[in-house]
Amino acid sequence: MIVTKIIIQAGRLDSRQALHARDMNPQPLRAAQDTLAALREGVPSVSNPVPGGPEMTVALGLPPDEYVKRWLREIWQEHHPNADPSEYEAIRRQVDEHHRRTGSYIAYRGATEGYTLVPLDCSEEDAGLYGTVAGSCPTDLTFWEQASEQEQEMHCQEHYAVAREIVALKPAFIAPSQRTAPRSLFGDHFAVAMLLSTT
Repeated sequence: MIVTKIIIQAGRLDSRQALHARDMNPQPLRAAQDTLAALREGVPSVSNPVPGGPEMTVALGLPPDEYVKRWLREIWQEHHPNADPSEYEAIRRQVDEHHRRTGSYIAYRGATEGYTLVPLDCSEEDAGLYGTVAGSCPTDLTFWEQASEQEQEMHCQEHYAVAREIVALKPAFIAPSQRTAPRSLFGDHFAVAMLLSTT
């Protein structure tokens, strides 16, 4: 199986690299598969998954961000003032489960690096993929406040075009960088292990 490692910067596909699963280092790949099995059995995170390897914690989904969680809840409540709060919790659980199937992160001393999967069943309309592309752009509130609807739509279409380009490379994963430090290499192996488990 060939997997494409993708780096995006500022909403653009910055680089791509073909990884042959059969040629990957078997020790970290086996450790990644064991870590994935433990996480899917319900363990919230796994610390130091490679014996004698670097210090790190691995988990599925998105890195926790209490500010974003509160903000999303407030936005939902603004748009659904009469809805039962349990509706939001049900939606949040579905979204969290989706993120656990399509993403992971590595944490080390307060810093996190996230990985997003582009599995074979990923579509061009995948909201998570679009969000990953759009989220790689620096936030420019002035643009969104001053741009016309047409300019905003063009901006969004540029992100959709990049998402389509990425989907054409599946199976793939979006990595945070091209770094070859041991933690980053394990992150690559873990993303490949997740993709292998879905084929």
